[in-house]
Amino acid sequence: TTPSTSSSTTTPSTSSSTTTPSTSSSTTTPSTSSSTTTPSTSSSTTTPSTSSSTTTPSTSSSTTTPSTSSSTTTPSTSSSTTTPSTSSSTTTPSTSSSTTTPSTSSSTTTPSTSSSTTTPSTSSSTTTPSTSSSTTTPSTSSSTTTPTTPQPPPECEIPDGGYRIEVPLSDVLQSATWTEGDEFYDVSKLTVGKTSGTGLEMGGLRFDVSDLIANQEDSNVWVYDSFIFLTVKEGSEGTDDFKSQQTVIAPFGVKWTDVNTNTGQLTSENNLKDVTGEFSEITSEPSRDKIVYTKFTETLHEWISPYNKEYNVDNYGVALVNTYVDGSDQSTDAKNIRYYAYSMTNETDDYVVSPMIDICYKIVEVETCSPGFEEVRVDVEMATVIVEGSSDNFNNESLSHGQDVSGTVYRTIIKFDLSEFADNFQQYSIKESWIHLNYLGPSEGTFDELANRTVNVYKITTSDWEEESVTFDDIEYDDTPVGSAIVESSRLGGTEFTIRIDDLVESWVNDGTTTNYGVILIDDDEDTPSRVPQFADNEDEDEKHHKPELSICREQVTTPTTTSTPTPTNQEATTQKPTETTAEIFQAGFCEKKTVTPPDPIQIYNDNGTLCISENPVQLNYCEDSSGSCKKSQTRDLNGQLTTVCDCCLPKLKQKIETFDCFEEGIQDITIDYISSCQCSECSEENMVEVDDKRRSLEKRAAEKYLPGNVPFII
Repeated sequence: TTPSTSSSTTTPSTSSSTTTPSTSSSTTTPSTSSSTTTPSTSSSTTTPSTSSSTTTPSTSSSTTTPSTSSSTTTPSTSSSTTTPSTSSSTTTPSTSSSTTTPSTSSSTTTPSTSSSTTTPSTSSSTTTPSTSSSTTTPSTSSSTTTPTTPQPPPECEIPDGGYRIEVPLSDVLQSATWTEGDEFYDVSKLTVGKTSGTGLEMGGLRFDVSDLIANQEDSNVWVYDSFIFLTVKEGSEGTDDFKSQQTVIAPFGVKWTDVNTNTGQLTSENNLKDVTGEFSEITSEPSRDKIVYTKFTETLHEWISPYNKEYNVDNYGVALVNTYVDGSDQSTDAKNIRYYAYSMTNETDDYVVSPMIDICYKIVEVETCSPGFEEVRVDVEMATVIVEGSSDNFNNESLSHGQDVSGTVYRTIIKFDLSEFADNFQQYSIKESWIHLNYLGPSEGTFDELANRTVNVYKITTSDWEEESVTFDDIEYDDTPVGSAIVESSRLGGTEFTIRIDDLVESWVNDGTTTNYGVILIDDDEDTPSRVPQFADNEDEDEKHHKPELSICREQVTTPTTTSTPTPTNQEATTQKPTETTAEIFQAGFCEKKTVTPPDPIQIYNDNGTLCISENPVQLNYCEDSSGSCKKSQTRDLNGQLTTVCDCCLPKLKQKIETFDCFEEGIQDITIDYISSCQCSECSEENMVEVDDKRRSLEKRAAEKYLPGNVPFII
């Protein structure tokens, strides 16, 4: 190669272009059109224009005489593939061109009658492995300057028989930012991180999932999958260098108005619960708007318990918290991350969205008692798992049934505490009964090892087993199952699993024909291995796990007793004469929940004494003893003494959140009590304090009342 300022050399680099001595020499005359690669994270970029290296037939030409030598390039992760393209490095006249293609493969030159051979040495026309790449693979080092269309965000996976919904922020449940040391939160932005001269910032979001929670009134709602979507805004605030950071989400443990913004408290456990999700790391200052997302399923399970509605916690929203990738303290100054807040839009990019979640869920029917019967929950007395072929005791381990993938066979034994039904002078009419188990998920294994498992329930006949010592061979049971149910392989973990055992419970409680030694759960096919179901044990201390229970639907009947006259003896006997009062048969029931129509907005005073009006009409309920069942009843004891019981039609209370306009204090979410059902209960001073408000005008007696230490209003 003759000395020239227009050489094919990669500078500054040890990679230069050298042609081996040949009768077919390559001569380059001085030219301003050189092929030079500068050291950069985004180098060797070819654009379809004047940026190509082309030698035209002129005094500044590159001529290669015909030769049989081929073009060879040393292997490299930085590829340059020559294919016909408008962006080419061409020696004319020739069909040989140089084009960048998305690949990590090596450099290849298309066949040509005029080719040059590059010897494998440090002087070659090959780009050595480096961060400089001529590929179109997604990277910060790319040879493509054309902006790529962003991939659409994922969607949650809909379960069989389920649904998918999208939940944006509503006008009341929205976004905000808290700044350390600032008493008030700012709803105009959504920012996380720490910049010089300001306090640590934390974002917050509240999504309205009340419609799903409302479905729990008569059913269970199982949330199988969910995502939360945010959009990072281009650019950051702050004068310091950008630090790689990651935003995590954690449910609020307090209301927004109660968030402690004192130094060191903003992101502490006093305000937040455990982290339930994390977005991808952001390693450089955002150069454009970008959608980010993470799983939101665990967060939703806080507010919509997969077990049942009794375990829902209040929805105070989620916090967005900044963490540095290198482990630096959150208070370290750097540049922040800004997200699009509620109702923010970017008209130039269609893919930019305000905060949103999608939810894939299924509505599942729950066991309920027949009309006229009340559900009584009975606690577990003992429960443990036993293992075939083992003389060991496995108390305190997860309950299970069936043969797992390792060949181990499990059975579960449970005994419930029926002492509540031990009164020999009470007759109980039993309708339905079912076992509650908390399904945690399948045992370890692969997806292909999942299978539906059928469990059968048998009555135990062994009288003296103890959960701390019992083994597989200790338990005897009847051969006929008293209940059965299927655990589907696709079942959501954390859910409530029930098995009906109506006849057995009736024989335990009402007939007295069977002694309660408990039940044993045996898989219908113990010879076939698979991943087996696992359930929470009665000594499981995880607050999100629930112990076994037994539900019994009963209609209580109090039967009058007869008083016998003592038999006279030779001595003068005194016979106690009962009072001449006929004992009245008392039957509970027919105490009904009624509804005030039409619903109207309600007024209450909040904890600060401020009058608040509900944003929406609120349904008011009351209890009515329409049949006169809840009234005075009289029975006699064995000595003939008269016992009088006064019962009232009283409510069973639950809680829900309603939105109120508290005027100068703004919009507030306030927890109120509401009547979910009514039942006959013994009257006492404690439960007979009535509410004195406008509903006193109702002719029907409403059993609404204040509860000391409870929320301020009852509906």
